[in-house]
Amino acid sequence: MMLIADSGSTSTGWCSVGREGKRRYFTTPGINPYQQKTDEISGGLQKKLSEQEFVDPPEKVFFYGSGCLFRSPRERVGKALAVFFPEADIEVHSDLLGAARALFGNERGIAVVLGTGTSAGVCHSGMITQTSVSLGYVLGDPASGAFLGKELLRHYLEGSLPGHLAEALKDEYRPEPAEILEKVYTGPYPNRYLASFVPFLGKRKGDPFVRSMVESALCRLFEQYIRKLPGDHLGWVGSVAWMFRGMVRELSARYGYADPLILQDPLVRLVDYHLAEYS
Repeated sequence: MMLIADSGSTSTGWCSVGREGKRRYFTTPGINPYQQKTDEISGGLQKKLSEQEFVDPPEKVFFYGSGCLFRSPRERVGKALAVFFPEADIEVHSDLLGAARALFGNERGIAVVLGTGTSAGVCHSGMITQTSVSLGYVLGDPASGAFLGKELLRHYLEGSLPGHLAEALKDEYRPEPAEILEKVYTGPYPNRYLASFVPFLGKRKGDPFVRSMVESALCRLFEQYIRKLPGDHLGWVGSVAWMFRGMVRELSARYGYADPLILQDPLVRLVDYHLAEYS
């Protein structure tokens, strides 16, 4: 049996594939090894994974996750997974590689992950060959869910959010300044908290202020990440890319990338990729 996971900071999608190719999908909480230790990762997975009734123990586990670009965080995730699958051959890769394989298979292209966080890189032959700098939600991640949530709350707290949007935000979230600051600076998973405000923007993407804010963030992403990478075949993965896919297509064309593929969730195509590789 094969087990494949695509993990962001907010949620993790899994697919188990049996010997006859039957697929079963389930979700667990998100994982970010920069915010969680090995025991915290395994603890977060314990309840959901223990509920799964696998016909056979997984022989191969492919895990693609945010924060897994470098060796040390990959090892933390691998050790956490080994608690549940001690006999399996476990591979931990970045969510960017997962996006690239889902978007392009073994072809060449520029893959962009735009969800709670942001990353971009060039792929060829099923591997990442070049990346843009990825600094996380504090120092970087332009146009990500955390970035857009941060911008929305900044305008709200500074009093520069238009009145109709400020009133709507109060009605939907009832955000108190002290509570916002506490959750951002001392609460667990502040990036998830910031990204939780993105649906508010998504429901109002036709509003001139919202459109301008999101478009400005996307332009920053193109200038700082995407345009520095060689190639003209562009693809996107992630909840934020999907939510604002109209703007993403429009700006992609403006920057010279025609007809980009945009996936809300790469997991189905990732499973297809691995089944093709091991058939």
